[in-house]
Amino acid sequence: MRCRVLGWLTLAASAFAVAAAARAEPPLTLRDIRALPTPALALRLLGPERGADIVRIEGVPDARVRASVLQVFLYARPVPLGSNYCSQRRYYRALASAASGEIGPLRRGQPLRILAGWEEPTLARAPGCRLAAGQRFASIREPDVAMRALDDLASAREAARATGPMTPLQLTCRDEVAWDPDRCLAGGREVLAQLPLEGACRVDAVDGDSQVVEVTLCTGGPLWELRLRAAGPAPVLSMLWKDSTNY
Repeated sequence: MRCRVLGWLTLAASAFAVAAAARAEPPLTLRDIRALPTPALALRLLGPERGADIVRIEGVPDARVRASVLQVFLYARPVPLGSNYCSQRRYYRALASAASGEIGPLRRGQPLRILAGWEEPTLARAPGCRLAAGQRFASIREPDVAMRALDDLASAREAARATGPMTPLQLTCRDEVAWDPDRCLAGGREVLAQLPLEGACRVDAVDGDSQVVEVTLCTGGPLWELRLRAAGPAPVLSMLWKDSTNY
């Protein structure tokens, strides 16, 4: 989540703008958030222009959860992007007590305020927005860069699965997770052939260089961190199996 911190700060202003636009509405309470249907809650949190496209909300707690900050994720309706991709806008809102300086678990009828927020595009390699079982959307910055990287990885995986020699591709594989079997023992080609690309959860250029792209594959435990340099006569793909604690 390290790449989100600046986004939270930069886009927090948009959350405050939404809150200002909704001044005529009574403040939201935890009771409201639990009771309102998705369209109504999305309208209150995002305003009419963005809230109208929301189809799913995550993070609304049940009565057993006691927290001082409520973190809510809102997901817009997925839309096709080109012939092979699906795009979905994701929004984040953090809500806290409207009482200045009050710290402690939120109460059901307590007025809330929007503390911070951000929004981002996400992407999945799924023609017609038909996602495979367990497939997820990846956080991205530049759609063209992300689509090119995912296409290159999908082509490389297919080549690794086929018989015969592969096109020139320098493969390296490293396993930093000490408590499970070495994922790289079978060799780079076998690892590439089995990569769960449907688990891509983040795609981003490295240091702003669109020719070097890092793709993170989330697996529910440790994760694959792939770094692809596709330019040149011999593209390079490094594959790192690492702990997800700090992700």
